[in-house]
Amino acid sequence: MQETSAADQALLDRIRQGDEKAFEMVYKMNRPAILRYVLQNHGTAQDAKDLYQNVMVAFHGNVADGKLVSLSGKLSTYLFKLAQNQWRNHLRGQKREMLVDYIADNDLPPGEPETDTLREDKFLQRLIDRLDERCQRILQLFYYERLSMQEVAQRVGLTDGESAKKRKYDCLNKLKKLADRYNTDEYEPE
Repeated sequence: MQETSAADQALLDRIRQGDEKAFEMVYKMNRPAILRYVLQNHGTAQDAKDLYQNVMVAFHGNVADGKLVSLSGKLSTYLFKLAQNQWRNHLRGQKREMLVDYIADNDLPPGEPETDTLREDKFLQRLIDRLDERCQRILQLFYYERLSMQEVAQRVGLTDGESAKKRKYDCLNKLKKLADRYNTDEYEPE
């Protein structure tokens, strides 16, 4: 565990008391590292700015609501962890959208008039239902419940996050093959 800096705790106390200058100081000190993190992890400059704003809003809210009263480490570490968690959630959401887009680009079966998104979701669910139970569970836990790979591994009885990551990759490949089979008329929609 990292040692809490007295200066960090003092800044936190000042922010809790409504000191805007203390908040501005924290904002300026931590901005470059978090922007750099997003840019180095497949984000755009706009993504980085948006994420930083969200992090600072969450931080300020946590302080104002009394959820963050004292630090167990450095303030910069706390903010960086907030950024990492929010960025991971953002990327997970993008992965799900990419999967839906992939399936949508592969000529969904015509059906009753309904929104494209609803048709895509129904088609995606039909494909997922054709996967084995473990694959279904892994994809559900990761994409819909937004769990980390370590948490997915624990829930499905795998040894670690890397094993779950490999299994998720294999499951996605199976799902893509099912979608491709549909396009070559080997797949009979229900």
